[in-house]
Amino acid sequence: AASKAGLEMASRVIAKEMGSKGFRINCILPGYLETDMSKNITDGYKKSIIKKTPLKRLSSLNDINETIDFLISEKSKSITGQLIVVDGGLSC
Repeated sequence: AASKAGLEMASRVIAKEMGSKGFRINCILPGYLETDMSKNITDGYKKSIIKKTPLKRLSSLNDINETIDFLISEKSKSITGQLIVVDGGLSC
């Protein structure tokens, strides 16, 4: 938890320091993802996570990739120093 908090704060500090040079720095915070690693969790635990998630599904690597695609595009030219949660609403 401490290292995650450190990365989050570092991204905000770097965004402030580098913004005037045209750099945009954001931090993506993924939730549970459908990956090979999540195949090891039990079906019961997976179902309990999905039940608590407003979108009723685990996120995918594609969801993360699409978020990155947006952040590196001109569509996000005014977004910097943000913590962007991609977890289907689980952290709401």
